[in-house]
Amino acid sequence: MPAEILQEVDNNFIGVNSRLDPSNLQPGFAQSAYNVRLQRGAAQPRKGCMRLTDSQLNAQTMVGSGTYVDTNGQDNIVLVFTDRMYLYNTETQTLSGAKMFPSQVIGSTTYYRGIVSGGTVDVVHALNKLYIFRGQENETRCGTGGDGTTAALHLTHSSIAAGASGTVTATWINGYVSSHPTYSIGDEVTIFNITNNQHSTFNDTYIVTSVNASSFTFVFVNNTGSTITTSGQPYHACVVKAKPPLVWDETSASLIVVAQTSIYGNVQPQVGYTTAEGSLPPSDFAFYFQNRIVCKFKDTQLGVSDILSPVIDFELNNFIINQGGNDAIVGVLPWVENQFLVIMQKSIYVAFVEPSTYVIGASPGVNSSITVVTTQVGCLARKSIASAGQFVFFLSGKGVHVITPQLDLKLVGNTLPLSEPIDDFFDNLNYAAASSAVSSYYDNRFFMALPINGATRPNAIIVYNTLNQQWECIDTYPTGLYVDDYAICQFSNKRRQFILTKFSGAGSYGGIFLTEEYEGGDQYTSQNGSPILPFFLPAQILSAGPRLEHIDARIRSREYTFNSVKEKRFLKGEYQFNNSAGDFVNINVRTHDPDINETVMAYRFSGSNTVDATLRPRIALRGASTDVEVEFVTGRPALKTAVLYAIVANRSMVSEE
Repeated sequence: MPAEILQEVDNNFIGVNSRLDPSNLQPGFAQSAYNVRLQRGAAQPRKGCMRLTDSQLNAQTMVGSGTYVDTNGQDNIVLVFTDRMYLYNTETQTLSGAKMFPSQVIGSTTYYRGIVSGGTVDVVHALNKLYIFRGQENETRCGTGGDGTTAALHLTHSSIAAGASGTVTATWINGYVSSHPTYSIGDEVTIFNITNNQHSTFNDTYIVTSVNASSFTFVFVNNTGSTITTSGQPYHACVVKAKPPLVWDETSASLIVVAQTSIYGNVQPQVGYTTAEGSLPPSDFAFYFQNRIVCKFKDTQLGVSDILSPVIDFELNNFIINQGGNDAIVGVLPWVENQFLVIMQKSIYVAFVEPSTYVIGASPGVNSSITVVTTQVGCLARKSIASAGQFVFFLSGKGVHVITPQLDLKLVGNTLPLSEPIDDFFDNLNYAAASSAVSSYYDNRFFMALPINGATRPNAIIVYNTLNQQWECIDTYPTGLYVDDYAICQFSNKRRQFILTKFSGAGSYGGIFLTEEYEGGDQYTSQNGSPILPFFLPAQILSAGPRLEHIDARIRSREYTFNSVKEKRFLKGEYQFNNSAGDFVNINVRTHDPDINETVMAYRFSGSNTVDATLRPRIALRGASTDVEVEFVTGRPALKTAVLYAIVANRSMVSEE
């Protein structure tokens, strides 16, 4: 009696599950997929990215990025460097000239109000201006008050005429004479708690111009309209080393420093305000919410500005969250109505800002509050937080988590990670650099870029398809093309996703890359010449423009067991593709027990474009189970259906083990 021919079919590819044993996967699931898209049930290589910037910025060091909408309503990507910024208009595809940071020439050296490589930076568009935050105040404050026993400094200077500038000498007093912090020329310091009426205008931020064992100096520009005399000298002051935010109004050639005329916790109010009201403080990050700027200026504190104003009331507008819980704020995200999420290292909260009035300059209402969502999970990376409709994704110590609303819009945190099906991927995550992870939601997909295999910058992307509600693949890009940030901007009348790679010195090839654009590969380096290996004749050799680099796209099926652990003889496979002329695929078969790996077909499609074709490779191997890997060598053929045929072997396998 002839043996029955068995078959296993995958005719609808919906997701990847790499955690389970491949023999336990259901039809439609692959055990791995790289650089493919599972769309309408078919598996197809992703399109390549297009480089939008040339090599003119390669010699500089980029530290951050963001987005900005100009007065023409056009989207711009902001590229922040150590001492300047540029704007790339994604609609006109043009790069602006450099917008320099504030600076001061001391001797023969120019000192910028800059950002060191690896420093904290965040870009926020608010109040029709662009703000660059450079990190919260972390240095120890010197002095607590404005009298002779609580101050840290004596300030002295010569008479300074209106419109003129003069050097101010800050001499250490009290216990700070021997224990003062070490300042260097070029450091930024904020002087505060000057209670002398004539000299209270000195409450602000300055660049240190000279240093000795008992004092330092800075330059004060007198914009008061009248001469500042030497009366009352010396007068008392306090000091802290800090980097206030920078601001740009689009029309100026350079940025300016946000004035620090009144800061959190001081005793000297800003002119026209109460003691509690002060300037926009140094912060790790901020966002614009309900016509207010919300910024993190302490590990457990958020400041909320008045409506349509950068002024913060540090008593009424100060949210203190989980203080004393050995926790710290990682990121914030707008939610619904007047609420925003506060995601910490170990917990998640919802902040409510009561809109008691919409008058310009009004503070939040007294019923503003903080409520807990969960204390069982927290976040590792601020830019890993992304919203997709009603869902909020973020990276935790256990993988990717998602929080969802109930019918009453209250959020619920799930203790089971969303990334559980690909949990083994996180074995390769460099947790020491996990804070560099970035996320984006685009085209019904959630993208999270992570540093793996020892990398310190994101070099691999996990993709979650929200239509299939399954993990789709892992994306990789040419070596050196790190995903330091994402941006979603208008490009050719459509919202598109961009990858931003930091420039880090000559030859680093950083830049802006438009995703899902090229059929033939990723455009990364500025080297000339194409095509690159492997390619197949006929091909045209070109010498102009950045070259395209091959996309390593492949999908590995589940293990086909045919519901039996017995030995089988695998006969053939059938793989239906939608392809174009010139597309090339390899079909590799791996049997298990015994383990054999063999390429059963290498095929280049011919004929007219966009046709369906079925490949029927002969397998002729024996084993208990097998899986098949389809490697997309060139082109973008779409794998629609996979069928494998086998019969149960007529005799048992013999093993020496």
